[in-house]
Amino acid sequence: MKNYVIKAGRSFLITLMAILILMGIVFFFLHINHIPGFWETDEIIRIQTGGAYDEYTDYLYPVLVGIFIWLQQVTGITFIWLLYSLQAGLMFFALYKFIGVFGLFRSNYVVQSVVKKLFFALFLLCNPFVMQMMVSVLPYGFAVSSLLLTFTVYLKKQYDLHYFIQGIIGIILTGLLMKELMWLLLLSLLLHQMYLFLGRRKQALPSRWFILLLVLVGIGISIFQSLVQVEGSQGKVFKSKESRLIQAYIYPDYDLYYPHFEAAVRERLSEEEAKILSEREGNLIYYGMDFFTVGQDNQTVNKLYASMFQTVFEMNTKNTLLKAWNKSMDYLFTPMTVLDNFQGDSQSMTGWNYSRMTELHPVFSAIYMKFGVLFLSFCFGLVVLAKIFVAVFYKKIRVHELPLPFFILILVNGFFYGIFSTTSFDYRNSMILIILGLTYFVILTFRTGKYE
Repeated sequence: MKNYVIKAGRSFLITLMAILILMGIVFFFLHINHIPGFWETDEIIRIQTGGAYDEYTDYLYPVLVGIFIWLQQVTGITFIWLLYSLQAGLMFFALYKFIGVFGLFRSNYVVQSVVKKLFFALFLLCNPFVMQMMVSVLPYGFAVSSLLLTFTVYLKKQYDLHYFIQGIIGIILTGLLMKELMWLLLLSLLLHQMYLFLGRRKQALPSRWFILLLVLVGIGISIFQSLVQVEGSQGKVFKSKESRLIQAYIYPDYDLYYPHFEAAVRERLSEEEAKILSEREGNLIYYGMDFFTVGQDNQTVNKLYASMFQTVFEMNTKNTLLKAWNKSMDYLFTPMTVLDNFQGDSQSMTGWNYSRMTELHPVFSAIYMKFGVLFLSFCFGLVVLAKIFVAVFYKKIRVHELPLPFFILILVNGFFYGIFSTTSFDYRNSMILIILGLTYFVILTFRTGKYE
């Protein structure tokens, strides 16, 4: 009876997965000649016409877009068709390799094992959060793919020359595409190494050399990026931890806190300008340069930002900490957060991202997105309920089902964007969380072997 219920449950889940995969493929081909209207896309394309890189745009993706625009002129094939195909192909390859590293879908028949990995990799690719980025002129797809390839090498625990080279190439691509993601991955791996060292766990010496090499490469990439980027060249406020903090914790109350800001801040920012910053979340990015930075160096401006954040934190410590915690939880439970966002109950960028997704085929895209969100919420909820059931009725929780770096990366990514991102939750920053969370669901539900 138990085996029958398990088989029936798996068959039901596979049916839903197949529906999502079919919808994802249809969505991809419906949008293969469409460029969604993200403001970052405009800047990426503008760089190809002589614009300068600023600190918000990393180096490699605009170069790739430029190459595909050139190929369009040579071949006559629309550049976004080529770009989207490569984005989706690389992501599928990375997901296939990532799923395979755990060795949990073994079979006596090689073909059967390959088919399972292909199916689950397609499932991860075709969830709407990932697929939307596959048909957008944004660096998320390439960056997450290269991150997964590097992460896969680390999880393999095989550090011969072939894997060293693969990992180095992966971290270079990740850093040049999205430096922020590169450092989140490196921080996660360093925390895992620290855990192994403090716990005196056995760890192969080559893995430590591998991490050291990745960190050195990461430092080199950061230096290179700082040389090619011209701060403020696109007219946006200088990007720093201080500017991120005031964007995350003061909006939409600049005008309310204005009388309490120190005199140096009020000399640079008028009450009318504070009201403008309170009108829209993006106003700081686009008007902050005019309000704060004219005639001031970056260090002075960052001191003003730090002063503003200190004022808010001292006046409203509890709510500031709660905002950081709540937003971190929003990221860690992204599908349920988006489901809540659709009810209009919270502040987020979901409405904006969703409107970009439904520009071309609104009815089908809405069905695809909402079915995907409901199904992914069900998957995440099923995992949580299963763990609670085992803990309550069997008095044990298995903590060895997936390697520790997996969970560290989830937490590092979730808390980083929860604490340092803008006021509003943005599910575009959740691609890693979604992929890792769904991988966890797939392995717990369909595994036929044990992780080694």
